[in-house]
Amino acid sequence: MSLASRLAQLTRFGVVGVSCAVLYASLAWSLTVMAGLPAIAASVLAYAICGVFSYLGQKLFTFRSDVPHAEAAPRFLAVFLAGISVAALAPMLLTDRMHLPPLVAIVFAGAVVPALNYLIFSLLVFDRGAAAPMR
Repeated sequence: MSLASRLAQLTRFGVVGVSCAVLYASLAWSLTVMAGLPAIAASVLAYAICGVFSYLGQKLFTFRSDVPHAEAAPRFLAVFLAGISVAALAPMLLTDRMHLPPLVAIVFAGAVVPALNYLIFSLLVFDRGAAAPMR
């Protein structure tokens, strides 16, 4: 892949990511404030909805992948759940245990998770040649 193609793909990845962040914030706020759901339930529901949007956006727009959903979706879900774990564990480890400012954990999760997601999505989730079909 050429540098220009890679930069275009990274830009699309960013567009999907920012769109998902805006969608998440809008849904979580609406479900909490307007629908009256508890904040935790609203957050989980909003995150799940955003996961579907993210999967479709990354598969169809960012990577323009022809890997069948039966192969790509389980891999995406595994990476998605790992990302949630890192985002949850970062503040616990960096802020609670290491006593670093919360901003360190936020920046860590906000930089590391998307970078790892892009790398794994491009190599193992949406690239037909890189990963053998799951059986």
